[in-house]
Amino acid sequence: MGIPEYFKKNSIRGLFRFLIFSVLIVLSINWTKNCEEFDYDIVQWLPYNESDHIIMSNSDQFDTLLLGSREITHTDAYPILSCCACTNSYSLGCSSTNLKIHAFFHDSRSYTSSWININNEQLTYSRYLDSYELNGKEYVDILVYVSFQEDQSESFSKVIIAKNIGILTIIGTDGAWTITDDTLREANTKEIFTIIDDC
Repeated sequence: MGIPEYFKKNSIRGLFRFLIFSVLIVLSINWTKNCEEFDYDIVQWLPYNESDHIIMSNSDQFDTLLLGSREITHTDAYPILSCCACTNSYSLGCSSTNLKIHAFFHDSRSYTSSWININNEQLTYSRYLDSYELNGKEYVDILVYVSFQEDQSESFSKVIIAKNIGILTIIGTDGAWTITDDTLREANTKEIFTIIDDC
């Protein structure tokens, strides 16, 4: 007794579907999504190099920030049928006797999803200003970071940074730390440690 015609058709259809699915899987392994290039312009918001000494002052003392780390995480491309995504982030850490600062820019093409952590207190991007006046001098291209915590014990409430200068001032409950040397800077992007995060 032979195989009924119904089962023959279903077997052929099932085999055909399996082959199509297999071919698609094999082809999709080579289908990739290319990510945008890292935009090095983001680095110029905190344009510090390893040799820099960033001197800050408050009402009664001076403090010197030294660069601890700079890191770019970048994805060139990833397989379309994977759980991966494009990454183009930039982080920087620096510290002094009184201040420990870590800044993170989630996307190199936008400063809006960034934050600055000072002594374990996080301040989040709040707004961009065309200009800002500090101690009688006007600065341009300004980012403002504020604390959105309702906890009154927070020590820091605001950070102002200027493009191509870096941190202008850190405002807290005990006054403000202000930069003493506001000359224009340029970060050496070739020295930044880069992680290629392809999967």
